[in-house]
Order: sequence, then structure tokens, then C-alpha cells
Amino acid sequence: MWVCDSDGANPVQVTHAGLRPSVARWSPDGRAFVFNDARTREIFRGAVGRRWHMGGATQWLQGSTSRVLSRRALDLRGRRRRHLRIPADGGPSSPVTNIRGISLGISADGKQIYFVREPSGTDLWRVETATGRIEKVLQGLVPYCSSCWALAAGGIYYLGPKEGSLDKQAIYYHNFAAGTDKDLLDYPETVPAIGSGPFSLSPDGRYLLCVRVHPSNANVFRVEPFR
Repeated sequence: MWVCDSDGANPVQVTHAGLRPSVARWSPDGRAFVFNDARTREIFRGAVGRRWHMGGATQWLQGSTSRVLSRRALDLRGRRRRHLRIPADGGPSSPVTNIRGISLGISADGKQIYFVREPSGTDLWRVETATGRIEKVLQGLVPYCSSCWALAAGGIYYLGPKEGSLDKQAIYYHNFAAGTDKDLLDYPETVPAIGSGPFSLSPDGRYLLCVRVHPSNANVFRVEPFR
């Protein structure tokens, strides 16, 4: 895992020792992040001081992380597909809901967890952390692109099929207050759903970032000379 400036400058490698980091999430203050090892599925936490310091692997559970809620608590998806809250510095977990969920996102106030139920799911759901009440937020995500969405202050940006097209996609904005979905712009290319995402919104709300995955088997090359 690397950390760099927003324009890609000054990259710094922050993980070593054969880790295979995946699904990283920043803390709200930008001073720490959590991620899981794709090979062992152990959960790690990194914090910044004069340099990056990696905490040891936690054995609390095996699963995928969401984001740091505060300096004290994380929300995680456990081995039994439960949503759990675990102290960032270690300690016993507490359940939030027993509903299966992947591709987690947490509201800025920590009161709701957003998630997709299945990898092929096209609906986005949320659960209230205090009561466990669950409701559907929107429908129309691209199948198998379960993390192609990002929370904003008043709604959600997400990738969905372009209305009236079989092979195009568009960026939509779902407005919480109005309950409406607005087509913002056509996506410039078809996104390979598996491996794409997660979408991420910059703190000032000006930029929407996504991960593009180029299929490794898309081209055939000839190498000369060959022995």
C-alpha cells in the first residue's frame, strides 16, 4: 500500500513484510486507515506520526473492513456476515445487525451503515446502528459492481446502467431529501464490474474517484526474439 498527494506526487510505501492489502478505508481525520490482508483476511490498522506505523494483525475476526468511525471504533463485516463494531485499539466486539452485507459505507455521523447484500446485488441498503432498523435506499446499481457508489452529505453518487442503452453506464445522484435520482453524466467507457471500485468522494465533494481495472487477458502480444 502506498500513500501520495492527491495529484499522485510524493508516493510513500507504507506496508511491507509480504502483506497483500485490500479494501482500505481512511479515518475521518486522515490520520489512520484500516485494511484487510487479501491472503489471510486479517485486519490491520495504520497510523501516521513522523512516519507510518503499522499495527499488528488483529485476531478479532476475519472479514472485510469498512472505515474508521472515530479514533476508538471500527465497523466490520464478520465471518458470519454480521456487522460488528470493534474498538480500534482492540477489545471485544458488539453486534450491529445479523444481516448479510458487503461493500460497507458509513455516514459521517456514524448513525447508518450502507451496504449491498450480494456481489450481484443492484440494491443499496442501510441499517441504523442504534436500533438495527434496515431499509432499502436505492436500486439500480451495476450488477457485480457492488462498491461503485459513494456517500455525500445529502445523497449518494452511484454508477448505474444508462437508461435506454444495453452497453452504456452513467453516474447518478440520489437525493435523500427529495428521494429522486438524477442522471449527471454518461460514463466514458464500460466499466468491468468485477474488480472495479470502490468509488470515493473527496472531502470537499468536488471530485469522485474510482478504480479502473484493465482485463489482463485483453491483448495478445508477440515477443521477438524468442528462444
